[in-house]
Formats: sequence, C-alpha cells, structure tokens
Amino acid sequence: MQESYSLTDIAAATGISYEKLRYVVDQALLPGDRRTKGITFSGSRGRGTARRYTPFSAFGIACAALLLAAGLRRATVEAILERVCAGNLGQRGFEAVPLYQAFQRREVSILEIGDQVNWRIRGSADLHRKTLDTGWKQVETGADLKDYEPLVTVSVDTAKLRRYFSL
Repeated sequence: MQESYSLTDIAAATGISYEKLRYVVDQALLPGDRRTKGITFSGSRGRGTARRYTPFSAFGIACAALLLAAGLRRATVEAILERVCAGNLGQRGFEAVPLYQAFQRREVSILEIGDQVNWRIRGSADLHRKTLDTGWKQVETGADLKDYEPLVTVSVDTAKLRRYFSL
C-alpha cells in the first residue's frame, strides 16, 4: 500500500478522470478540506509540488467523484459526504465515522444514496462478527428513517474502491 497518493495516482488506479478528481478537490467537497482549507493534504510543500493524500483521503475523493459522475448535484454530494464523514453520537475517533468503517471493511460494503435525499452504508459482518448497517438517514438532518424504501438508488461499491487504496 502506498503511504500517499497524488490525483494522478488516484486517476490511474480507479479510471476516474483527473479533471473530475481535481474538481472534487478544488470545490473542497470533503468535510476536512472545508474546515482546514486544505491543511489536511500531506506532502504539499508549495507551489509546483503535487499534493499528496492519505489512502483514506484518496478513497473519499474517489467516492465524491463517483457520486458526481452518477449524476448527483455538487451540493448533494457535499451534504452526503458531510454526513458519512461525521462521527456517531457517543463514539469518538475515526472508528465512529461511517465512511471510515466502510474503508476499513475487508468484506462487502456499499454506500447507497436513495432518491438523492437519503443515505446508508451497509456491509457484511467483519472479523468481529459485527455487521455494518447505518440504516437509512436523511442527508439534510441526519435523522433515522424507519420503513424507508427508495424509488431510485445510486450505489458505490466501497469495498471494491477500497482495494485501490489498501492491501
């Protein structure tokens, strides 16, 4: 596994266009990029030096680019990423972040967007026999949705995407 990735590396690994990846970065669609105004980039030593990203950041950039390519609006993708990158109440650290849980999963995991207004991450049991399932949640409020069945679903196979950025 590489320690860091450039946008060129991400494009080569995933087949996502460099321009789409660059758009995700330039628009600061990932929550950490908005809060720190780009300080989360590793290895950026100034003008003319390619920015480098951790495996998880590269994974997040690729997720955002895939959601845009699937036809979701920029504002919707930004709101979804805000929710899936937020920790669960009562838990601390990266382990509480749903998108990070999907990134760490060695088994099947999928990010689903329902009707462009709701999301969930689900996956099979891991080594500890814990099943990953956030349940459907509203993008706008984060509220849990009981008995929700979307009419249209956009899915990202996060397990397959993760393989590009880890062992």
